[in-house]
Amino acid sequence: MITMSSLKKQIVVVGNNVTGSEVYALAYEVGSEIAKKGYVLICGGRGGVMEAACKGAKKNKGLTVGIFTRTRCK
Repeated sequence: MITMSSLKKQIVVVGNNVTGSEVYALAYEVGSEIAKKGYVLICGGRGGVMEAACKGAKKNKGLTVGIFTRTRCK
């Protein structure tokens, strides 16, 4: 049986898919900290901020969920 206390907290990171090295490094650290705290990282499946956060989480053995879509909302 799944209970609320057995579910892991989830944190969503969303950001630009093109970014400079300073923001990329910050997003990487954010992903790292999310994993270190034992949370699940949910982010987009493209580059930039979302890629960096995912790499940071994976480096720290975190669980990540990537969401990718081919269409844009209008």
